[in-house]
Amino acid sequence: MADGVAWYLRSPPNRWESATAGAPESLVLDLGIPRRVDTLALFLLDDEPGILAGTADAVVPGRDETPSDVRAPKAISVETWTGTSWEPLPIVARQPEHPEGHLANHIRFAPREITKLRITLEPRPGMRVGLSELELWGEAILPLAPAPPPAGNLAFNPGGEGSPEYPKATASHTSRYDRVERAIDGIVSYQTNPNNRWTAYESPHATDWLEVDFGKPCTFARLELALFDDRGGVQPPEVLHVEAFHDNAWKAVDGERHAPARPLGNALNEVTFTPVTATKLRVVFTHRGASRSGVSEIFVWEE
Repeated sequence: MADGVAWYLRSPPNRWESATAGAPESLVLDLGIPRRVDTLALFLLDDEPGILAGTADAVVPGRDETPSDVRAPKAISVETWTGTSWEPLPIVARQPEHPEGHLANHIRFAPREITKLRITLEPRPGMRVGLSELELWGEAILPLAPAPPPAGNLAFNPGGEGSPEYPKATASHTSRYDRVERAIDGIVSYQTNPNNRWTAYESPHATDWLEVDFGKPCTFARLELALFDDRGGVQPPEVLHVEAFHDNAWKAVDGERHAPARPLGNALNEVTFTPVTATKLRVVFTHRGASRSGVSEIFVWEE
């Protein structure tokens, strides 16, 4: 959804869809550092309701014929983060005036420094909403300085690849094309090239694990996994679960909860659980069919 590609066809997918019909959906865009911007562009999805079998236009190349309830939203609201709370962003103009699918919906506001935006899409009755792409524009001197990695990530190794310092990443299997150190270098990239990921591609195992060794006891209660998906040999796992190493043994964490419920590729997958103190953690992936799992980055948070 933020990969620079606006693609409205349903196959191959390059989109985000809400999970629940009829429920407002909010997305947070975190820039990492303040940026002076003035225009938000949302490339809204609006699927066809489905094609009746036997009609003259039943087969159209590139079109998914299964029914879909994804429509352009009824309304869009935008808020900005003040540092302590969300407040409505004063809108100067909208083009088009009302949300429309299959085109860029531009929302303009007075230039201002923004670190985070919260975008809420209000669906039509009984429908879901979706985006192919979003963009945030403003005047700037290029190239833009990249935002620093988010503070507080217990898994981040600022030493980069091959650093002997903690934290350390290891895995039950690492593809010959990838590097396990790249899973803790602070960079999220879903692009095939340049490579910035760990994968278990070509692993002979039905399950594999990715481990982070902190080198000392740490307390944590939440993970975020940027799962890599090339829609071929590397795809999201069928399931994943988290284990912590304490009392000289690997133990499953308590109260594990996943969002989304099923692992999703090229997106952040959150796992929360009862806080645990351990020197190491690992994520165990049960691979999906013949494909193998992959991670661009793992984030470990205290809460």
